[in-house]
Amino acid sequence: MYLNAVTTGNIVGNNYAHVLPAMQNAAQISAASFAHHEHNIDVSANSANQFTIINAPGLLKPLQELELSRSVVAACQTIDHLLEMVLPHVHVPGRTRLGLNDVLPFGFALARGAYFPDLHWDTDWSIFPEADGFNLWYMVELPQKAAKGEGSMFLAPSETTSHVSDPQPVQVQLHPDGSTSKLLHLMGAVNPKLPLHHFANIEDMKIRWQYLNMSRGEVLLMGKRVMHMSDPRPHLPAHKPKIRVGKLRRLAMNVRVLIRPTPYAPVPVWLGHPYTRMLAGDKSFREPQSFEVMNVTHRHALLFGYKTAVAAHLARDAKKSRG
Repeated sequence: MYLNAVTTGNIVGNNYAHVLPAMQNAAQISAASFAHHEHNIDVSANSANQFTIINAPGLLKPLQELELSRSVVAACQTIDHLLEMVLPHVHVPGRTRLGLNDVLPFGFALARGAYFPDLHWDTDWSIFPEADGFNLWYMVELPQKAAKGEGSMFLAPSETTSHVSDPQPVQVQLHPDGSTSKLLHLMGAVNPKLPLHHFANIEDMKIRWQYLNMSRGEVLLMGKRVMHMSDPRPHLPAHKPKIRVGKLRRLAMNVRVLIRPTPYAPVPVWLGHPYTRMLAGDKSFREPQSFEVMNVTHRHALLFGYKTAVAAHLARDAKKSRG
């Protein structure tokens, strides 16, 4: 229900008329687009527009089974196997090859639908300021035939807009007159949403639209500063037949991967983000807007949310202060 509400809200809040031609003419990319050259992407904190797609068909069956079982153990095992496949394809300048002890996967989701149809890079990254990291997006099942090849996801890399240097996640609002606004993407931490830049039209953003025409079993790896959006077209009135929100059958797995400064090292965390308040509960925080250093020892501690690790860290701190 939450994702359905998010999808509906984003579609109502954006006017896609002026971007539909660009969507229709977007380059189609898949694992085959990167098959003829080694593409190792830079996932350091300040990199932008870094992405690649690889084949990982061995995880297709486990993810299909996971949709039904919702097994925490199986999810952890599947994510570890996926990380072992993708880590050779990412790097941080100055670091040796990354291994499982260097990373913390967080914000795992396995859900149907095209649920975030607005241009953005993920708000979750503001919880971990200045962190290196990347996103994984795995195509488990394609949209149904009625979607007519639509309903996947767009990437929207651009070298000329200032989002490349934005220190915090951003999203783009599409206005009826064709203009666009770039907003700080903090999911309610700043309300009303704080505008950062206004463009007279979408062309001024100089976006290179790319559509993920991925097959089942392919996985997208992208640095955190890659603008992207779910494909809204199946839900728009012009689509015949129009597919109601909540009825698109696309199944994708996504997870974000935080890279520790060194293996097993603590990571800085910002406790003022609404996601941490939602997941750990307001009463868990002494100073909701402060920075903390969180020592997460277990690799899967943040996979299904931030509650366990953050709350445990603050409980330890409180005990020390009382002692």
